[in-house]
Amino acid sequence: MSGDLSFERLWDSGRCGAGAFDPARVAALPPGAQRYLRHAIAAGTPMASAVRLTMHGEIWLKGWNAFEAQEVIHWGRGFMWRATVRMRWAFVRGGDSFRRRHRRHALEAVRRYPDHERVGT
Repeated sequence: MSGDLSFERLWDSGRCGAGAFDPARVAALPPGAQRYLRHAIAAGTPMASAVRLTMHGEIWLKGWNAFEAQEVIHWGRGFMWRATVRMRWAFVRGGDSFRRRHRRHALEAVRRYPDHERVGT
């Protein structure tokens, strides 16, 4: 998709981090969350400002279809989600994003099986 470069740029911009972990920053959270975060993250650990998720499964598009997707969520900048869905004889690629206060949603058919017209003959 044409947005792939922006997807990678959003991910790369999150690697700089958001400072270091200070246990005092979690003081306003419920006690259980405070204990967990203070146990899981050592004081001074560089904090990430972005996460990249990979997922697969089934999605409902005129029926259940297999899909694979990736998403980047960047604190303060937004998110981008891109997926490829297998729908019978075609692959549909699409995505969703919200960056700089702009939402974008797109779908496109990207490839058909070459013998799709001969199936069943």
